[in-house]
Amino acid sequence: FIIISTFTLREIYILLVFLTSVYFFVHSIQKKFLPSIIFFIISILISLCHIYLHGPFVLIIPVFILIYLLDTCTRVFKSKIYSSILFFGSISLLSAIFVFFIYDSILNVEIPYLGKITDKIDVDLLAFIQQHIRNTDYGNTSYPNWFYPNSYFDIYWLSIVRFFYFLCGPFFAINFMNLVSFFDGIFYLIFVFFIIYNWKKVLKNKLTLYLLLMIIPLIILHSWGVNNSGTGMRHRIKFLPILIIIISPYILNFYYQYIQKK
Repeated sequence: FIIISTFTLREIYILLVFLTSVYFFVHSIQKKFLPSIIFFIISILISLCHIYLHGPFVLIIPVFILIYLLDTCTRVFKSKIYSSILFFGSISLLSAIFVFFIYDSILNVEIPYLGKITDKIDVDLLAFIQQHIRNTDYGNTSYPNWFYPNSYFDIYWLSIVRFFYFLCGPFFAINFMNLVSFFDGIFYLIFVFFIIYNWKKVLKNKLTLYLLLMIIPLIILHSWGVNNSGTGMRHRIKFLPILIIIISPYILNFYYQYIQKK
């Protein structure tokens, strides 16, 4: 955080927009119908800034919409008051947002590094990923050669490998920069451990579940966009605040249960 806020790197501004949109979105799923819609619209509008900051983070908008729809449907089944208004109002709202914001403002806009999304609909995904890796796989911290997909099945299983390698890697050090990335990845590995160790509690809590659903697609997308550990250090820090929010209570419980007793 010191590095990205001291030097002129856009990550600190991406984090500001991302966390601000998440802040308003969390309020939207905690409020009643009318305030919920207002906070949700604010979170979408703020997220549109990613078009000009960091193209891949535009994915957070459809993720917000899907989670909001899921949460709305859940509240419909649990609530007897305003349930029909909440349901039909949310459906209408999401439809309007898709028509006016998603289609016009995102599908036809030029997103940095990705281009127009409409241009990617007919593109061979495997060929597109292979070309992107060939263009970005360079440097002393480049990923191993077997990270290159040769089939669609490779995309499937390498997505899991790349997810953990991007977030917690590299798991070996052959030079100084690998060593720096290795020690940086240890902290992320600890965070992932606490999430897995407390997975029942994480999934049971609505807010932590939604936070996970927000960042997992973004991490997968970044894991394919990044092809060396040095760049990965800079990009994965965008997810660090959310990881800290999710695991912070479980670190304290772990300390009281195991460390303090010893």
